[in-house]
Amino acid sequence: MDPAATGSEPTSTPIKSVKLQTNDDIALSGDLAGVVRSWDILTGLCKATFHTPAKNLSWGDMQLVNNQLILVWCPDRYLHIWSTEKGGSPQVVDAPWESWTMRPKISGDGSKVFFLTCGSL
Repeated sequence: MDPAATGSEPTSTPIKSVKLQTNDDIALSGDLAGVVRSWDILTGLCKATFHTPAKNLSWGDMQLVNNQLILVWCPDRYLHIWSTEKGGSPQVVDAPWESWTMRPKISGDGSKVFFLTCGSL
């Protein structure tokens, strides 16, 4: 893992997504600027900061697997997949994006990406 910074870092950029990984005692937060932070849920301290190509992670998912960050998000009708292991530009896949009720998700081990369909309100 090669995080850009560690420690407690205040941010003024709105956080758009949060994911708990309770087995690892961490939480992940993603903001509008594409910065993902991992947090120790026992101490509340930032463990690592990752600068990613993702902007607005509210339509995506993130997973920390073996100290590698994996992101998926859909800013358009395409699925974008990015990891710290591969770096560079995200892989872009034509996705069956049909409505705001579909959310991309990553399996717990990071090996699969799928869409979860949420019911309408």
